[in-house]
Parts: sequence; structure tokens; C-alpha cells
Amino acid sequence: MTRTNESTSDMRLFTEEVRAHYDLSNDFYKLFLDPTMTYSSGVFESPDDTLEQSQYRKLDQAFERANIQRGQTVLDVGFGWGSSVRRLAEKYGCHAIGITLSQAQHDYVVQDLKDHPPTDGEVELRIQGWEQFTDKVDAIVSFEVMEHFRHERYQAFFDRAYEILPTGGRALIQVNAWTDPDEFKARGLERTHDQVLFAKFIRKEIFPHAMLPEPMQVIRHAEKAGFKTLEHISLREHYVPTLDMWAANLEANKDRALELVGQERYDAYMHYLTGCSKYFKSGHIDVPQYTFEKV
Repeated sequence: MTRTNESTSDMRLFTEEVRAHYDLSNDFYKLFLDPTMTYSSGVFESPDDTLEQSQYRKLDQAFERANIQRGQTVLDVGFGWGSSVRRLAEKYGCHAIGITLSQAQHDYVVQDLKDHPPTDGEVELRIQGWEQFTDKVDAIVSFEVMEHFRHERYQAFFDRAYEILPTGGRALIQVNAWTDPDEFKARGLERTHDQVLFAKFIRKEIFPHAMLPEPMQVIRHAEKAGFKTLEHISLREHYVPTLDMWAANLEANKDRALELVGQERYDAYMHYLTGCSKYFKSGHIDVPQYTFEKV
């Protein structure tokens, strides 16, 4: 059995860092996210697509790549505000197990499921880190959560994922990452002083101590655990309209945002959303989506 070396103090720190961002205010996040409350890049096919359409498309395409089948048990690592676990249950008839360290997100989704029970399948929610999760599942999905794991914990994560999946089981991982160094060089991109300052701002003010991987770093750890890489795609071009719509929504709801979180937090989030859009557009940051299979 794979073992992790996380102490109680380590887990307390990881939990505090996650909650510093995601427990800010559910009502605040409602101001700029789409009705599904999905907090990751969508997938756009047309400039006329709504945020909600782009998010459902992203989820369905990801679940198809993960080979999700009716009746399966699927783990969602970091279930956010519940759009993925609800979709897994209602559209795919799955037993969706969602884990999170965020108390606010957990409570929000628990209430949402009470108010609007899934029309099919089953949803199970846990406040739990992946380090403690040992149930056997048929597939794993995770949307932009690895940024919080820290590089030194990647191998333990993929070892645990490999352990709980059956042969042929798939893990679909989407994560914000630095652009691949070879592609960075080929495009003639440079690391600027402003970019370095923005990265420091994100780690200090938005996502405490979050760490972006390089694309091949994720693949190396997954394959070392025993996975085969089936697909590695970039959603970078889709994150620009996602972020631009989020920023426009937040700006349109400025007065309410100020009531909820104050001027300083509002300004920080506007800087975060517009700055990320800028660096995804320039190609400095990427958002790869990986499909791994246990062999």
C-alpha cells in the first residue's frame, strides 16, 4: 500500500491554505461564475457560447476522455461547488464521490443537493484530502486542483491514484501550468519582471503557496506510478474567454462585491482575473488536460 508522510500539522496547513481562497464567500463567487459555479476553464466552440454552455461542454468532453460509464464509481478530487459531481450523477448515472478541504464549498453543495436532489445517480461528499482516500473507484477526475498539491507531493498523489483504480481505469487531470519550456523558447517568449511580480502576487494574495507545474513534470510522475499517457491537450485558448467573462461579471457586480469582501479583495480579484487572461493570451501560462490510464 502506498503511504504518504503528511503530518497532522502539514494537513492543517494545506487545509488552511485551501480555505483561505475557497472559503472567502460563496455569495462572492456567485457574482462572477456561471450558474453551475464551475471554477475552471470552459471549452468554447463559438464566440456566442455562454459560460454555462462552455462549462458543460468541458465536463462532458472530459468525462468522455475518462471513459465514464453508467453505474461507475468516480472520484472527483476537489469538487468545487459541485457541478462535476452533479453532472456525473445526473447525466452519467454514476456514484460520484467528491472530496474537498473547503468547508464553505462542502456546505454549499450539501445544501444545493438537498434543495435540488440529483435526478439520477448518487453523490457522496467528504471533507477529506486525497492522502486519506483509500476507496476503490472506477475513474478519477480533477479540475485545476493539483496547483495546491506542491511539487514534492505529486508522486504520492499519482501512487495513490494508481492504487485505487482498476487496470484500465482512467484519471483525467486538468491543471494550470507553466508553458512547456521548448514551446516557450520556440515562441520567443521571455520571463518579464511584471510576470514574476504577478506570480508572487498570486501566491501571496490569491492562492497561498500554490505551485504551477511544467506540463511534462505531471506526465513524468504519472508514468512513474505506472500510468500510460493517452492524451495531453491544451485548453489555453479557452481560458482567455473564460477569464474575460468572469472579470466582466465581477465588474458588473462591483457594488455587491464591495459589500461582501471590500475594496481590497475586489481589486485583488480583478487584478488576478485580468492578469491571468493576459498571460494565458500571451502564452506564458497553459492549462493542460491529461488522460492517464492504469496499465
